[in-house]
Amino acid sequence: MSDGDIRAMLDLAVCAPSGGNRQPWHFVVIRDPGTRRAICDYYLEAFRRYKHGVLRQAADGHAAAQAQVARWERSGAPDAFAESLGRIPVLILVCLDRERLGLGNADPSAPLPPIAYASIYPAVQNLLLAAHGLGLGAVLTTLHMPYEREIKELLGVPAHVHTAALVPVGHPKRKHGPPRRIPAAERTHRERWENI
Repeated sequence: MSDGDIRAMLDLAVCAPSGGNRQPWHFVVIRDPGTRRAICDYYLEAFRRYKHGVLRQAADGHAAAQAQVARWERSGAPDAFAESLGRIPVLILVCLDRERLGLGNADPSAPLPPIAYASIYPAVQNLLLAAHGLGLGAVLTTLHMPYEREIKELLGVPAHVHTAALVPVGHPKRKHGPPRRIPAAERTHRERWENI
């Protein structure tokens, strides 16, 4: 993937809206194989805990977890993705600068208010759409978050900056069609909740 492709994706990412137009984003583009492998190791550990939790919830009768396990049985658990993360040519760590949001005086280890993420995820969506438009594969994941402190230290990310998403980008092995989604009509309510 060319530097031009990455620049095009990031130029489109920063066209996103943000609260007060504060544009709190930073992007760490990671190509170094050793760094990608180190991030993959953290990601794999988090993934294994996540998968174990889903399987445990499914066994306990949790409907959403059972549906997730059923999807894994049909199309395969995402183990291969987690295991291959370090081989994906580019990882983009999307970061949220709490000082740009006016939250700089707060404890940098304190969780951000949920509304803060409304100022970063539109940029992530633009990044994903730009990658798709270039014929690249990209996905949003946040599973790195249990190891945010270690990953920030690895990459030299300052304390007041939070990692909001990890976006692996590469050339897909096969063409993917539209994503499988529950039809909008099944989740659309007219005027009141009971009117579906």
